[in-house]
Amino acid sequence: MTDISVNTNDVSVSDPQRAIVNDFIAGEAITAGQALYINSDGKAALASASAAGTSAVIGVALDSAGVNQVVPVLSVGYLEGLDLSGVDYNTLVSLSDTPGALDDGAGSPTTVAPGGRVMPATDGKLTKLLLVNFYYNLTVEPTAAA
Repeated sequence: MTDISVNTNDVSVSDPQRAIVNDFIAGEAITAGQALYINSDGKAALASASAAGTSAVIGVALDSAGVNQVVPVLSVGYLEGLDLSGVDYNTLVSLSDTPGALDDGAGSPTTVAPGGRVMPATDGKLTKLLLVNFYYNLTVEPTAAA
């Protein structure tokens, strides 16, 4: 599994008119580009495929925020600011075992929490964007071996 690198200064929505962005209260320090879930206090926290109960991702943070600050979260839309240069178009991106990170599809995270696909921008350069879709995120929790 390989975590996708994030340029926190470049994280943004490519097409705001076709995006779903919601504000949440941060339950811990959050950096732009990190995947989030809602913790038991009702606050946004770092999601992880390997930590029980944290893989129901609500989206990706668009800005950094400290504890109890508001953080805008992209649940659906085209996301810029990720280094997708080594990821093929149409690759499914999932939640990583690393808290807050996304996986480039090269590995097998503990919990399968798909949330995006690498798509080309229509900018004439075919820039790679992540089409985020955590709106109806359904996770497949690992099961114990029989």
